[in-house]
Amino acid sequence: MTVRRDMNELDRIAEEWKAHLVRSSGNANGPFGRPLVIYNAPDLYGTRNFVHPVPQNEVLLCKEEETDQTSTLVTRHFLNYVA
Repeated sequence: MTVRRDMNELDRIAEEWKAHLVRSSGNANGPFGRPLVIYNAPDLYGTRNFVHPVPQNEVLLCKEEETDQTSTLVTRHFLNYVA
């Protein structure tokens, strides 16, 4: 099945991305290391956690609006996967 194969490929790419090594560069403000570690331990990189909590009712509203607008363009399987 094409969707399952595509989702397996997407999962594989996501895992590779989270584990790859971001090299340091001339930009002194940019972090380097593994993306998953940078995300989960921002204090190790001299920054703060930028995650912002969103009330559940706002998330549901966005999902409804997104589903209404994209239902003809994106499969339900994909929407469920990214939710």
